[in-house]
Formats: sequence, structure tokens, C-alpha cells
Amino acid sequence: MIYIILVGVFALYYGITFLSLMKTEGIAFFFLLGNIGLIISFIIFYLIGGHLNGNDLSNFVLYTIYGSYFYMYFAFKQLWTKPMKFKFFKVEDRTDEDRDNFVLELNNCKPRGIYLFISSIVLFCLGIHYITQQDAIEISDLNITFIAFGLLIIILWLLMDIYRKIRYKVFIFKTLVPLVVTIWMIITNIIISHKVM
Repeated sequence: MIYIILVGVFALYYGITFLSLMKTEGIAFFFLLGNIGLIISFIIFYLIGGHLNGNDLSNFVLYTIYGSYFYMYFAFKQLWTKPMKFKFFKVEDRTDEDRDNFVLELNNCKPRGIYLFISSIVLFCLGIHYITQQDAIEISDLNITFIAFGLLIIILWLLMDIYRKIRYKVFIFKTLVPLVVTIWMIITNIIISHKVM
């Protein structure tokens, strides 16, 4: 049953991609259907978590909490990085098909990012709801390593942003993405640490 959660976390991303596309295209029926499907998916996750124990429950907590971090990463790629890249998109140099794809993808960024952001929070809430004290200790310790790695990535990406600004006169500030994810990890790790007490 735990494999359903693992597959479900990945499948949820593609479901959100479809859902945001339906919103962008204004297809109300499928958009409504997609929203209902998303809610049902989270309810199923919650119900499955309630029937697990031992290693399966630990894996459930691991998949949902770290799934939350991945979703936060992709959320801000959609909400920030892609729109900023599109800002420097030379529309006049593209074919009509490229322009259409550009407009569709740009319009799709915000709803997809919002859904991914909400899903990130929901996944973390599911994980923290079922977390045991032992799991909290292990994940909290592991998160320290990931947070340190995140700080390193922030420094590297900031240097790359500065280089692009000097070299190409373009400042996308891609550093915001790892910055947000690292902050999210710090906030969630504080919450997880309280489960250890």
C-alpha cells in the first residue's frame, strides 16, 4: 500500500499540470473534475496513512514530508523562475507556434505554481500528522544536512545571478527558489523538532 503513496506523490504533480492547463484553457468541467480529484487524492493519502504502522508508516511520513520540499521547489520555479525567463523572451524572433506556446506556458505558470504550493503544505501536514517521535528525530537530523546543502546552493546560485547580471545585464534572481525551499525546510524542521519533545 505504501507504494501507492510513492506513485501518488509523483502522479499528483502531473495531475496538477493537467488541472492548471484546464484552468488556463477555461475548460470549466474538467477543471472542476480535476479539483475534486485533487481533494479526493489527499483524502485517500490521509486514510492510507491511518492504516499504516511500523516501517510503512515511516516511509509514508518520509514520502509526504520530502515530497513537500520537492513541491515547494517546483512551485517557485513556476511562480518566479519561469515568468522571469519569459520576461526576456524575444517574441519577435519566434514563429507563430512558438509565440502561442509561450503565451500558454506563461499563463499556466501561476495556477500551476499555486496548486503546487498548496499541495506542498498539505503533504507536509499529512506527514506531520502521522509522524512518530523516532521518525521526527531521524528526519530532523537529516534535515540539518539538507539545510546546510541548501545554504551552499543559495551562495552558488547567487554568484551565478551576479555573473549573469555583469555578463549579460540580465538579473533573473533564480536564487529565490533555493532560498524559499531552504526557509521552508527550516520552518518545517522547527515544527518537526517539537515532535521530539
